[in-house]
Amino acid sequence: MFAWGAVIAYAALGRPPFGDGPPPAVVARIAHGEPDLGDLPAPMRDLVLACLAKDPALRPTAHALLMRLIGAPGRTPLNEMLRSARDLASPDAPSPPRPTVLPAPPPGPPRGPGPGGNPLPARDYTLPPSTDARSDTDARSDANARSDAERSLPGAPPPPPAPPVRPTRAATAPPGDRLVAGRPWAASRRAPKRTFALAGALVVGALTVSGVALLQAVRDDYYVGEDKGVVVLYRGSAKPVLGLSTSRKADARDQASPPIAVADLPQAMQQAVAQTYEVEGPSALTALRNAVCKHSLQAANGRVAIIRGKGQTGCTTTTVQMSTIDVADLTVPDSTAVAQGTLVFTGRKAAESKLAELRTRIDRCHSSSVPASDKESMGCRN
Repeated sequence: MFAWGAVIAYAALGRPPFGDGPPPAVVARIAHGEPDLGDLPAPMRDLVLACLAKDPALRPTAHALLMRLIGAPGRTPLNEMLRSARDLASPDAPSPPRPTVLPAPPPGPPRGPGPGGNPLPARDYTLPPSTDARSDTDARSDANARSDAERSLPGAPPPPPAPPVRPTRAATAPPGDRLVAGRPWAASRRAPKRTFALAGALVVGALTVSGVALLQAVRDDYYVGEDKGVVVLYRGSAKPVLGLSTSRKADARDQASPPIAVADLPQAMQQAVAQTYEVEGPSALTALRNAVCKHSLQAANGRVAIIRGKGQTGCTTTTVQMSTIDVADLTVPDSTAVAQGTLVFTGRKAAESKLAELRTRIDRCHSSSVPASDKESMGCRN
């Protein structure tokens, strides 16, 4: 009935009767506040208010509400009819009166002879059951009248005691089919249920709010992972929260540029990124970039090679690519830079781009179409 009242109020007003807002506030208004029905007119206003009563025992039954809606408030409720029928069918209920058999009268003075000098026959005081087609009520009335007449005869035994009448719940229930029924027995039994229901609603509301707050907090977190061999900054959590996935890539402006290859990180960081770990925000990528194993152009066996991690803590020195450029063919400035190890880059692509630039200068030094003055300014060897 409470749900019916809330739905009717929402349909009539276009808003919930207890307002909107955070779930804890709505639950508190349902438990302790009064519904706001605005300008909802009578008699629907009275019906909705009764259905939204805090005490379930004070709310109308479905039958009572139906009778009010169809304009028949005085009809006997169906549940009372069923209760009366149950009471009549109970083995403790009083049974209808049966034919009464009176005992023979005590011996008295001899009676006079009948016709022909024979004694008169004894009188039969047994009342035969009624066989007419009248109603049971009329039959019981006649039987009671005959019983009263027979008990007035001389020597008739006293009437038997009336069987005890078992009180029924229908006798204690309020008469009529009022909208708000005063049912004390129902209130006493339903009070604990109402308390438990209210406590359960508060607990569910608190859990719902806590879950929403937890999901929102987790969605705002950052963590580092990888995608296709590149370090990626994510939002949310790598693991489901309350059965829901909150993981998503951070905005493009927050990602590392240029991208950081996982293979360029120290071994320990590679494992951490593969397993994902939480960070404070996009600034964590700066620390990763500083820890990347750099690529440098170094001389190896008389040629220029791309070497990763040389001289860096936590990095393993690895020859990534051996070129076909002889160190002797480099220009003087490039040869000096390779020998001193100053050509250092983040990422293999940047190192390969510099290697292609060295090759271009060597080709210009060997080209006859380049003026001698240009070759001298580039530092070409003779």
